[in-house]
Amino acid sequence: MEGKEISPERAGLLLDQLKAGSIPVMVVFISESGVEARLYGVYVDSIDADGLVISQSQGTPSASSFISIPIGTTCRFFVGGSSDENLVLKYGDTTLAVRLLSGAKLTLYFTAKPATK
Repeated sequence: MEGKEISPERAGLLLDQLKAGSIPVMVVFISESGVEARLYGVYVDSIDADGLVISQSQGTPSASSFISIPIGTTCRFFVGGSSDENLVLKYGDTTLAVRLLSGAKLTLYFTAKPATK
């Protein structure tokens, strides 16, 4: 579920919204060799101009579990969604995927729109 490719600037705006709203995310990182890491938490900030930090809890990432991913300038960003109710309930209705030059992939799953009854 990679979705539509977006610019780094648009991805940055989306990340800013995640941070400002303290929106919970499920992050899945899959390395180029297939190693997988998952963490439920919040987007905390950029570690520097070239990376992201997703922490298990808000505040200082060093005080909780976190994933720190160097992004660089050669990655590609994709935004997508799901109409599959099971996926939406489990992970959220929106994805932001980052495809790194190395072949690794970082995907953030989150709910971008309010639930309807």
